[in-house]
Amino acid sequence: MKDRIRLVVAAFAAVAISGIASAQCPPDCPVKGGGDAATDCFSELASDEVRLNAPYYKPDNPKPGKAIRCFDGDPGCDLDGVANNECQFDVDLCLRNADPSLPSCTPADVTDVVVTGKTDDFPGLAALQTAVDALTTATTNVCSSGQSVVVPLKGPSSKGEFKAAKFSFKTTATAGDDDSDSFKFVCVPRGWPSHGYDGNNTRATPLDTKIDSTNVATLVPKWEFNVPGGALGKPISATVTVGPKLVYTAAWDGKVYALDKKKGTLKWSFNTTPVPSTTASGIQSSVTLTADGRALVANSDGDLFCLDAKKGDLIWQASAGDFDPLAAHAWASPTVANNRVLMGLASHNDAPCVRGTLVAYDLDTGVELWRQHTVPERVCYDDTSNECASNAECTLPGSPCLLARCDSNPDTPCTTNADCPFTFLKPGTCVAPAPAVTGECWLERSISCSTNTDCPACIPGVGGGVTATPAVSPDGNNVYMASVGCLSRPSIGNSDSIFKLDASDGSIDWVYRTEAPEQFQSFPGGPTYHDYGFLNGPILATVTGGAAVAVAGGKDGTLYAIDQTTGLLEWSNPLAVAPTFAGFGLFNGSLAYDAATDKFFGALFDIDTYASAGPHVLAFLGETGAADWTGMNGSGNVSWSSLTVANDLVYVGRVADDEFYAFNTADGTLEFTFPPPPPLAMVDGMMITGGAALENGVIYIPYGNIFGGGGKQGAVVAFTLPE
Repeated sequence: MKDRIRLVVAAFAAVAISGIASAQCPPDCPVKGGGDAATDCFSELASDEVRLNAPYYKPDNPKPGKAIRCFDGDPGCDLDGVANNECQFDVDLCLRNADPSLPSCTPADVTDVVVTGKTDDFPGLAALQTAVDALTTATTNVCSSGQSVVVPLKGPSSKGEFKAAKFSFKTTATAGDDDSDSFKFVCVPRGWPSHGYDGNNTRATPLDTKIDSTNVATLVPKWEFNVPGGALGKPISATVTVGPKLVYTAAWDGKVYALDKKKGTLKWSFNTTPVPSTTASGIQSSVTLTADGRALVANSDGDLFCLDAKKGDLIWQASAGDFDPLAAHAWASPTVANNRVLMGLASHNDAPCVRGTLVAYDLDTGVELWRQHTVPERVCYDDTSNECASNAECTLPGSPCLLARCDSNPDTPCTTNADCPFTFLKPGTCVAPAPAVTGECWLERSISCSTNTDCPACIPGVGGGVTATPAVSPDGNNVYMASVGCLSRPSIGNSDSIFKLDASDGSIDWVYRTEAPEQFQSFPGGPTYHDYGFLNGPILATVTGGAAVAVAGGKDGTLYAIDQTTGLLEWSNPLAVAPTFAGFGLFNGSLAYDAATDKFFGALFDIDTYASAGPHVLAFLGETGAADWTGMNGSGNVSWSSLTVANDLVYVGRVADDEFYAFNTADGTLEFTFPPPPPLAMVDGMMITGGAALENGVIYIPYGNIFGGGGKQGAVVAFTLPE
């Protein structure tokens, strides 16, 4: 039954008394309670991490939030930090707080507190009552500690579905006038809300218990969605994200598609590139959902969009790529933590390259909070380790002038384009052939030149692209990201590295660099610098033995585990001698981590120094990084797919065709090969470069040929167990 206990907080005029207890959130507590501003500081929610986020903030029509909505398992608001179909909310209170955001409230002595709520349903309220009783009379600012309420989701239904559950309690403060406060919480089913599933980027759900090795082979298609248009160039390489009623995907046509979860029918779409881009290719990354009903997505023009997840309406837009619109590209999926949106920027490809950057935005307004670059703004051409602001800081004058020289190799003279070597993805160009007397500086093409000394010695720093989705610590205070190299320019600064940043300002805590920096050099066939680094991760995990590590698979074919606190190498597993091209995670193919077995799973592309007959999917032991089992042997099994773990299965696709596989996490047994349903089965060149998402016995698989092969392109297929 309902236990309706009236909460009374009696308060008297404050007097100067020395402090007796430290508080969690003071002086400025995020959740006031919504009472009269003149008395609202008498009792406030103590947590300094949660915020009133529902309804979500609208910049064009701002209104205060009324409730705290939290994804099950989100450690920023669910204290247990585990996806387990319930949320554990912090309900600690702070009394008599001199809150600077409530200037009209004068703190007063609190003599009594009584808690109002459904104590039968939520017994944690009774413990809160006992805790605040011990604080009264509060003659200075004091807070309770360790008080929480567990709120189970509603369900499961006969179909295994869970729904959001609400919880609230009230306070009333009396000090001449009554001050009534109300604290509301909503626990939201997790679904599959982001590319990495959680802030640790594990790509593993503990909640889907329906599909396992005993029944995966019985899966049948539930529905199929094809990207509208049917023409070339509309593949999907993003992981589907799953909300309460809709699933979301994004395609290389630049559009976000929201689909009915049960039928796969289109509910709304949003075009991020209404003016077709001549330099970019739509969207490669996943949509990120928030518990309060927003959807974040970034495109290949370096633009970030915040949308209403239910209707698809634009809330705000930010253009992070304005600093280099011809090359800046958001390959990484947005990460949301502590009301910040983190977005990585890299180049469209390896020629030209841009300066790798991680940008943080305010989730409510889209206002940029900070940027952290991975490489210096400028370095000396004669010594890339020398960061510079002017030519005078460099030893040798100038840099290459392209006057009857090839832009693919400035050491190569030319009279026509045929004289120039082919560089990455495009042929070389002969710049300013005779009889021209003026050319262009190779590294700053807007500057005219006749000799090398006309060109800057202090040149723009490029490379270190942030193509991988960042991870965040459970409290949201630390960000872990990775950077990649640039094939057409030397590795400089903090390229090819894993980082730990302070989430408040983007400052670097530590950097682990996997390869030595490079200098400019001549390549007869065009620039081919080592281009290592990371296109995936990092994954945050606490492995057997207790080590907390950040793990990522490098393009150099090595798996790295870095200590989260110190930034030192915990272990590594090099699968081959460093190659000239991709090992782990081409096109952002992400690794996965299964806490139940303490194993990391990764897929490989084609490494030059790796035996072509070798395995292309591998399991690694979390404590040491040693290989546990392998599969998908042979060069025909190269993979760009992100891996996904649920129950005792790990899922992965391959580049060669549209086959998708389920392996047993224990020993690598191939349990099932997913056959694409018609009409996908009739499409030439169909492949899987994205990763699967699972929720409540349904697996969502993206399809599409990113090279624009023949036939229909871009689809999502949902598979389920037969009824």
